[in-house]
Amino acid sequence: MEVSIDSEGAFFINGDSIAPADLAARFEQIAAAQDAQNPSQITVRADKEISYGRIMTVMGELNRAGLNRVSLVTNSVGAAGDAVTAGSSGTE
Repeated sequence: MEVSIDSEGAFFINGDSIAPADLAARFEQIAAAQDAQNPSQITVRADKEISYGRIMTVMGELNRAGLNRVSLVTNSVGAAGDAVTAGSSGTE
């Protein structure tokens, strides 16, 4: 599953727009539907210009829902205008 935050700060789950107020409920649905023995890997992708607070909103809601296998990826623009992706991952 991919959660993304665009350069305007809008949230998306697997490419579908979602209101910030709906994040918690949607993450709870995803957590309830997953296999406890094989939890879902979540990728949080955000534009590098997005505030830390927006990213932490997503991380906090994921944590509350019990979705803890999370990779963080940032999108930036390289010198030639090509998208550059950098990331780190971790599991709990």
